Amino acid sequence: MTTTQESPSPSTTPTKRIGFTEFLTTPSETYKRRVGTHAWLPVSSDSLPIPSTSSPDFKRPDWFTLSLVRFNQFPEEPLHWSLVISPTDDPGPLIAPYVSSVENAVLRATFILEVRGEPEQMFYHEIKVHKHVSLLEDVHSTYELATFGVGGLGDGGEDDAFGRIMGVARGMEPPKARNRREAKEHCQGWCRRVVEELVLKGVVKEEKVGMLSGMMEAVNPV
Repeated sequence: MTTTQESPSPSTTPTKRIGFTEFLTTPSETYKRRVGTHAWLPVSSDSLPIPSTSSPDFKRPDWFTLSLVRFNQFPEEPLHWSLVISPTDDPGPLIAPYVSSVENAVLRATFILEVRGEPEQMFYHEIKVHKHVSLLEDVHSTYELATFGVGGLGDGGEDDAFGRIMGVARGMEPPKARNRREAKEHCQGWCRRVVEELVLKGVVKEEKVGMLSGMMEAVNPV
């Protein structure tokens, strides 16, 4: 005699959710339904999406790239410089809800470190976006400064290159002057000072300082 497996009741709690689809696995069958609907539909095991957890690629020694990104401004204005930490390869959009918060909050994010404002009174500005550096808008050019891995992330140890970069940028004094006539530095000089400090901390190679120096533009007069 053949036994027929009945579908779960509508009130059954799903065991997994991927996007807009809920899944329920019983000892004999796997079911799915769209979020907000009631009926469970059987699915074959070979068609069930398998959620991935943190990718082994996160262990790569070059998971992150620190870049100098130069942005277009108005005509006749110097290019705006920012230091950007981004995954070396585009990891794609956020994936949820089955990955760790650290993966989405840090490992897949792009961090823009910069100073803004007029040369006589600039201020530090930091923003996190969930798009790869190659997808940022108004980019004039991008230069790789260093690559580093996830090892030691946030622990402040020797392997925590991410923490050293963030610490130096956050602690670097923004350009200031009593007036525009006395202003000698803008965002470009600030980026160079950060990179110089990162050379001392072993994150960036010394020749990168020379590269930045050769591209710097003067502060516009009043």
